[in-house]
Amino acid sequence: MKLIGRESNRLEHRFTGLLTIDELDERLTVYHGNDGWRRFTLPKLKAMGSKKVADAVGISDRRARDVLKGRAMPHAGHRAAMERLATLGRDVLPRS
Repeated sequence: MKLIGRESNRLEHRFTGLLTIDELDERLTVYHGNDGWRRFTLPKLKAMGSKKVADAVGISDRRARDVLKGRAMPHAGHRAAMERLATLGRDVLPRS
């Protein structure tokens, strides 16, 4: 068996119990609360409403609702457009 990736390097140690609780933290990805998307962009977009966001960015209303409720993340291009929209307002985006 061939193991690939950083986490797999310690897979055998984890299964045999050689990996301690403190070392388990090394395997986890930790996201800190400094994410500007969730703290600044989403609240502004939510205040605009999913219909306005969808129309301005060029996505479906359903997709906009999913993004605004945190059930989905937009693709890079749509995310950039949403960030511009939240920062500069609805009228700055060209309709595609």
